[in-house]
Amino acid sequence: MRLGLRETLAEAGDIDICGEAVDGRDALAKAERLKPDFVLMDVGLPVRDGIEATRQIRGNLPETRVVTLSHYDHDHPEVVREALKAGASKHVFKLDVGTDLLSTLRKLQDEPMSRDVIAAAPPIALEFSSATGLNRTQETTPALQREIHHPRSPITTPRRDWRATEENQKSKTAVLVCRAICIGFALIETFSQLRFINEDGVSYLDMSDALIRHNWHLLINPIWSPLYPFLIGLVTWFTRPSAQWEVPLVHAMNLLLFLGALASFEFFLRRVISVLRPENGPEDANSGAPLPAWAWQVLGYSLFAWTTVGMIWAPRMITPDLCVAALVYLDAGLLLSLRDRGKWTRTCLLLGVTLGLGYLAKAILFPMAFLFMVLAFFMMGEWRKAIRPLAVTFLLFCAISAPLLISMSHRVGRPSYSEAGNLNYVWHVNGFNPYVASASPSGPPSYLKHPMTLAHRNPDVFIFKEPTAYTYPPRQDMEYWSAGAIAAVNAGDQLRAVANNLRVLLTDAHIMYMCLLIVGALIFVLLSPNSSWRFKKISRSWPLLLAGIAGPFLYLLISVEPRYIAPFLLLVLLGLFPGIVVRNSKDAEKRAARWTIVFATFVMVLTGLVVVYHLAGYPRAQRQLGEEFLQVGESLNRTGVQPGQDVAIIGDSSDGCRWARMARVRIVAQILRGDVADFWRADPGVKADVYDAFAKAGANAVIAEQTPPPDEAAEWQRLGDSHYYVHFVAPIALQSSYNH
Repeated sequence: MRLGLRETLAEAGDIDICGEAVDGRDALAKAERLKPDFVLMDVGLPVRDGIEATRQIRGNLPETRVVTLSHYDHDHPEVVREALKAGASKHVFKLDVGTDLLSTLRKLQDEPMSRDVIAAAPPIALEFSSATGLNRTQETTPALQREIHHPRSPITTPRRDWRATEENQKSKTAVLVCRAICIGFALIETFSQLRFINEDGVSYLDMSDALIRHNWHLLINPIWSPLYPFLIGLVTWFTRPSAQWEVPLVHAMNLLLFLGALASFEFFLRRVISVLRPENGPEDANSGAPLPAWAWQVLGYSLFAWTTVGMIWAPRMITPDLCVAALVYLDAGLLLSLRDRGKWTRTCLLLGVTLGLGYLAKAILFPMAFLFMVLAFFMMGEWRKAIRPLAVTFLLFCAISAPLLISMSHRVGRPSYSEAGNLNYVWHVNGFNPYVASASPSGPPSYLKHPMTLAHRNPDVFIFKEPTAYTYPPRQDMEYWSAGAIAAVNAGDQLRAVANNLRVLLTDAHIMYMCLLIVGALIFVLLSPNSSWRFKKISRSWPLLLAGIAGPFLYLLISVEPRYIAPFLLLVLLGLFPGIVVRNSKDAEKRAARWTIVFATFVMVLTGLVVVYHLAGYPRAQRQLGEEFLQVGESLNRTGVQPGQDVAIIGDSSDGCRWARMARVRIVAQILRGDVADFWRADPGVKADVYDAFAKAGANAVIAEQTPPPDEAAEWQRLGDSHYYVHFVAPIALQSSYNH
């Protein structure tokens, strides 16, 4: 921006630049010493903001007029009003500098001082040359001297405008191409996996029934957050899909969430690129030029595609991860927006809303919300002025999160924002297993409030019927069956958990790739000749780095999956962007842009290969499973097991809960996978006892995923063409209490 101003003013022919300043304090000092006719002042300066510097310059130098500059559009009149109150004569928006600045200065030269409009720009003290000349001492750098004594050009439109137009066109093209590629990946993922349903997806679908069944307490779950199932519930409430179309409908909704996450990322990326602009920070002798905006956009979109499609597996996974990613990007973008002082109130209001919605999307964003508020406090800098807008953020966050917080605390009987952290610690760090605890030879531990009933031993038959209408209660209502288990923190368990989580991360190709990018960027900065200057540039985005590191750190302590930490790793990578600049030369800039294109293309191709793999390799089995689950559910209903009735399973609950959701039945008893072989080897008397235990639990039928022995084949009925079989242990009820 400063270079563009110098070119514009130098080509005017009747303007001399007598000095430059790097911040508000420097601008005030040079204005008092040089006493120019005009000062061009950026309102968003460091150290002392441009509005305050304008106020002091006008107070100390009433003959000097100030023209303020800013990025703000015409929807932000508060910036203009503040600048005018401070004494600015005119305000010019940076996008209009090439067309409006010179005419504004010439009008002010011939008119009495007025306060018509407001503007903002990097501070450059300047004076007009009259016919007789003004012999004032000029303070310029050698480069600036060359600009001042450059032969005058009669062209009034600066050359920089042509370059800016060209860069803008490249930027628009880059955005359209990258956006189309990302959406294309999402469409392929969506329509190639229309029948796919993951185990967590069953939990969210069960919770979404709250809207259709008017059973709102289903949305208050100590483990599963309510925002995502609420969105599913809205869609299913409007459309009322059959079991056949429920999962495809959710995938279509996920596609819309992907578009929302893409829009949130674009907002965030624009804010990151605004930090990279030269006018947003002081220049020095070691200063380099950042890559053009279109190069950063291509790089950013490629990383978004990799993290979203490759790591989150969006949009085919029925999880809230897309909601989390969208809200994290919005939080980070709003955090960077606080660099613009004139937008504090609106930005803090929006930040309070996104932080509150983040807690409703996933429990980990509750503690992260307080971190974002602390980061916002330091980003704003002027602590006294930051208190009021941040109070708005806090109050909005409390207003949105309070209903869930109160309901959650009431359900668990103590203050709690979620039990996900406590129970995951118990399971993954302390090694607690409710099945093992319930089957203990000495009986369930006394601290366990709701142990599962062990109805039969060898093979073990677990009964877990309880008052909630979940498809598979031990999975969907994990807090109920683990109630009473308290996390025990000890160094040994913690170190083992961290080591295991690191092993999970370092053996995942997607995470390894992201880690290599982060390490490579740091090595590049460290080995650069001007590494200290690059680290200084990176320090400008320290809030992104801190937030991006905090999220994975919290997961690393307990349990981690690539999809959990994908948006946070993207914050870290984009936080390193300011340190990746090139030397101030055209050739260096072109080479850097060329390598950026090569790298981004490589990332996009790699993401495309992941999509192809999802389309033609591993997901083929998943598609077949999804179709089989639907077939099992429909066949089970045709045999007479109606929606809402209870069944028992012999085998894997991960697959069992999925076909059970398709049939709209509830699993109330189970023989675990490890005891399946013992059941089939057991004598008829033992099997009769097992069937009796199932019947006493309320199960109408038993479903097994293995072919029964030939001598028992007559007692089992195959479900369609699948490898599942059903055996009836009680008369089939004609009416269902589970209305869907």
